[in-house]
Amino acid sequence: MKQLLDLKREINFGNIDELQRWLHRQGINTMRWGQHHALTVQHLWAEILRGETIILTNPPLRVVQVAQIIVRRGDRVLIEAEQELKRGGRRRRQRPPAEKMKPGETVSDASLRCLREELGVSPDQVSLFHDTYERHYHDGTAQSYPGLPTRWLLHRIEAEVTGLPSGSFCTAECTSNGHDPIERHFWEWQPETMLE
Repeated sequence: MKQLLDLKREINFGNIDELQRWLHRQGINTMRWGQHHALTVQHLWAEILRGETIILTNPPLRVVQVAQIIVRRGDRVLIEAEQELKRGGRRRRQRPPAEKMKPGETVSDASLRCLREELGVSPDQVSLFHDTYERHYHDGTAQSYPGLPTRWLLHRIEAEVTGLPSGSFCTAECTSNGHDPIERHFWEWQPETMLE
């Protein structure tokens, strides 16, 4: 299997100014950050401090581990269609519930935290199916940080969640730390082909 991560390339920053200078030296234009759907350098710095993101150099790469939960209802799956941002505006998602993992957090813990924060469900409403666990990665550029290549290490697991509406619905973000830029999530039951 292709190597997913070379930690010898990890770079550590002493402060946000060092991060900003490094991004500039890499040719990453952060002037567009903080506009439209993009987050700011401060958001990236906060992710690094919380251990949710690591930065690799040579070439530059943001690496994020993500727990992704597949919730089925018949031949449909739960998809986050859009997010409403706290500073206004919406961004299209078209993805299953997902959450950046914290250092030392298990896939089960991250999955339960995701479902609590994004859907407002308690752990007793959730059954995780551990035999469905898959790990893979996806490379691209996040809407949040234009120009900064990102690798998502995806930890996908299926779950049954009781008490969810049968049609489209929205939920408020329930993050306790106040750092999340998301205000509300808009959910739809879409064909399973959305996962392909």
